[in-house]
Amino acid sequence: MRGNVWKSDGKNPIEHERRVRLLRYIARKLSLPDTFVFFHIDGDQPWAERGTCENIAKFDRKVVTQLPHVVERGRANAPRTRQRAKDGAEPPAPALQIEHLLLVCPFRSIEAWLYQNIRRASEICRREHGGRHAGDIEAWQGKREEFDELPAPDQALCLKKAYNRELASNGFPTQLAYDVGKSFAESVDRMGRCGALRAALERTRGWE
Repeated sequence: MRGNVWKSDGKNPIEHERRVRLLRYIARKLSLPDTFVFFHIDGDQPWAERGTCENIAKFDRKVVTQLPHVVERGRANAPRTRQRAKDGAEPPAPALQIEHLLLVCPFRSIEAWLYQNIRRASEICRREHGGRHAGDIEAWQGKREEFDELPAPDQALCLKKAYNRELASNGFPTQLAYDVGKSFAESVDRMGRCGALRAALERTRGWE
């Protein structure tokens, strides 16, 4: 769906249906064992103004608090199962693991994180745009915290949004971005507080 349909007001029937389908999909995933849903929204304002971010408030109101209601409506509308437990009761419904829904929220937008890959961004600028902003990019080495405060990071450089995947997947400086201590660190810490996610990631490690 288009980026902001998740917070639609319901007046457009097509957008409303897409939003309902999204919530149903998330609810199904959160009812599965060892399954996590990462929900990305942009803060849409500088980090310094995060306390008034309407997107986070809408995420809590239109997604988090709605998921239990979506599950209940789904159960109420579903045909009664013929399978019965031995005592005649219906088998218990899967639990909704709402704590497995993890918000990923860069401020102001995802470019504030991706432009932290200064080395790769400079290489792309020189390769694709003749080095138009290479000096500006490299100057951010000592002031990485400013990315989260830009009113429109993707408009600050010639890269725009065209190279986001390359910036994310080629030498992204995770620790340096985390050490800035702003929106990237906040999202990483949010994931770290999910014990089930930490345990699941631990199980992916290879042991000799």
